Amino acid sequence: MTKEQEKELSKFVFNNFIPDSKIAIEWIKDNFAFKEREVLKHYEIATLLNAISIEITVAAQSFFAWKSINNTASNDSSIHKSINSNALSWNIILHSLQTTFFISIGRIFDTNSQSCSIHLLFRQCKKSIKDFEKYSICKRKIKEMGGNLII
Repeated sequence: MTKEQEKELSKFVFNNFIPDSKIAIEWIKDNFAFKEREVLKHYEIATLLNAISIEITVAAQSFFAWKSINNTASNDSSIHKSINSNALSWNIILHSLQTTFFISIGRIFDTNSQSCSIHLLFRQCKKSIKDFEKYSICKRKIKEMGGNLII
C-alpha cells in the first residue's frame, strides 16, 4: 500500500467510523472511568480471607521461585552454565514467574469494587464490625470447636 492510499484509508476510517470527539469522550468516561459501585454480592469474610490468602500464596511462591533460581544461578557456576545452555527456556520460565507475581499482586490490591481484593475484605469487615466483638468471636470459636453455647 502506498503512502497516498494509507492517507485515504485513514481519512475514510476517521470520517466514517470515529464518532464526534465529544461523544467519544463521553462514551469513554461512561464505560472506562473508575466508579465506586455498590458491591452486588455479599461475601462471607472467611471466604474472602481464603481467596486472598490463596492469591498471597501464589504471589509469594512465584516470587521466591524466581528469586531462588536467580540466587542459585549466581552462586553456582555449573548451574549458571546449564541455564545458559538453554537460556530461552529459562527466560520464559523466569518471565512467567514474574508475570504470575505481578498478576497476583494486582488481584490482591485491585480497587474495582466488584473484585475479590483486600479492599473488598476491608469493606466487608467494616460492614460486619459486630462479628469482631468479643462475644461474637467467642461464640464463633465455640461453634468451630463443635461445642454448644450455653447462655
